[in-house]
Amino acid sequence: MFFFGFIPNGGLSWYSTEVISFPQLSMFGQFLQRHNMSRQRTPHRRLHVEQLEHRCLLAGMPELLKDINLSTNTFDFATDFVEFGSLVYFSANDGTSGRELWKSNGTEAGTVRIMDIQPGILSSNPGTLTNVLGTLYFIADAGIRGFESWILRPEVNSTSLAIAAASATKAEGNTGTTAFTFTVTRSGAVSGATTVNYTVTGNGATPATASDFGGNVFPTGQVAFAVGETSKVITNSVRGDATVESNEGFQVTLANASLGASITTALATGLIGNDETSSHLLDEQQKFND
Repeated sequence: MFFFGFIPNGGLSWYSTEVISFPQLSMFGQFLQRHNMSRQRTPHRRLHVEQLEHRCLLAGMPELLKDINLSTNTFDFATDFVEFGSLVYFSANDGTSGRELWKSNGTEAGTVRIMDIQPGILSSNPGTLTNVLGTLYFIADAGIRGFESWILRPEVNSTSLAIAAASATKAEGNTGTTAFTFTVTRSGAVSGATTVNYTVTGNGATPATASDFGGNVFPTGQVAFAVGETSKVITNSVRGDATVESNEGFQVTLANASLGASITTALATGLIGNDETSSHLLDEQQKFND
């Protein structure tokens, strides 16, 4: 097929200093000539070696940090991650208190909600989390005046909370209830009020069940520190019985500290000792008594 439908005609000549010359060729020949000249003017590209950029590759496999929303087939929709001090702050929905402000130190126990800014199931929807010169700024809706600006100051001025077993390994008794106690301590800034929630769950190879506690339910509650207070006691009432059974473990876990407080030790364990005997439990009972 020829250019513009014309059949080319004319003479052809070239010289040693030229590539090709079409002095008397028709429109098609002139097109070829211009195309060839443009190719001659194109500078040669030279190959050269460049130093490769450094790349940091993540080692290992991804793992679940924490199942924040325990509802079946429901996402926590964690977003707006920002580094602040030695922690990461973000927005997430745990399915019970709506989308609120969370923080994580990279561990499951250290991944906690900071504050329920809009109490209840409704969400405060914290967003645009921004670290400016060591202070965290964000917007949130407390349910009163719509979205407003909020601020979180560095944790060097914050409160730290920790839990430890006080008297939490003992026999259950045969009747009534026996008190198993844990101590929650507060350090750092104590000039304001602080609250933190706690829950009790079974733990270990033979975990305790709800029926082991008073009211046949796992204890839950909130520890409230007034101005200046540094220590609080959590008391769990364990039901006594005459049933021969294994020693049973449980744990008390702190979560959802109020704004400005961080949980450094989130859980402590207890052991309910069996005080009935049978031949197959003698060895286990001896271990408990030791």
